[in-house]
Amino acid sequence: MSKLSVQGWLQRYFLRRMELAAVKPDSLTLQKSAMVFSPHQDDESLGCGGMISRKAMAGAEVKIIFMTDGRTSHAPFIGNEELIALRAREAVAAGLQLGVSEKDILSLGLTDGTLQLNQAQARDRVTELLELYQPKQVFIPYHREPPPDHWVTNRVVRAALRDLKRSVEVFEYPVWFWYHWPWVKLLQPTRRATREVVINTLRNGLGLKLLLDFRYVVQVEEVLGRKRTALEQHRSQMFRPATFPNWPILQDVSQGEFLACFFKPYEAYYRYCTPEGEYK
Repeated sequence: MSKLSVQGWLQRYFLRRMELAAVKPDSLTLQKSAMVFSPHQDDESLGCGGMISRKAMAGAEVKIIFMTDGRTSHAPFIGNEELIALRAREAVAAGLQLGVSEKDILSLGLTDGTLQLNQAQARDRVTELLELYQPKQVFIPYHREPPPDHWVTNRVVRAALRDLKRSVEVFEYPVWFWYHWPWVKLLQPTRRATREVVINTLRNGLGLKLLLDFRYVVQVEEVLGRKRTALEQHRSQMFRPATFPNWPILQDVSQGEFLACFFKPYEAYYRYCTPEGEYK
């Protein structure tokens, strides 16, 4: 059996096991108000675009909060202020495609890449938003996400939830969690990328973390087109301008294997309720 077929077989095995063990949301769950915290402008569409769309269709009040301004994604190609404005416009366009109105798309405006240094400020802002809108559900990146802005978003929001002192249903969504074997190849185009994939693979127990943690699955096949269209609104992340042949896009990551993880007919979440149900 070739390495490629082993990779494909394991993907199918994990996905099938996860689907069999999954809990499907009922209409009451979908109708609950929610606040989605996204480290950057595109993480919300990647990690939980299908859930956002389904909740919006069910009539739920959904707010999307961007933690940072996204200024570093293409810094060598475009000025800071221009890139910040571009990504903000893209975020609104994506939210509209998912069914979220512009007034419900907010940003903390913290400098991209510095969230770890501004946790206290971010926590205060998040606490204010939670107290103001009182969402019944909160969506945050998975706590094992490698990029600092992702796991810091998780840490900051959970700290704010403790300040809130009331039970809230939490859904942790994966984005860069998928960047490990068998979801992407072990051998990547560069030595650095290969090292990252190997480390992530070991950290996630050769994929076993998927079965252990992501046991809450939402069928999104009926809104997959809307999710794809929403993600396409993040044009700076999805499409390479003709004037910049080296402009990085998501399709470049592991030759498209990473991006393919987000177009499956369902989304998986690590779900618990705070404070009593929070992981240790």
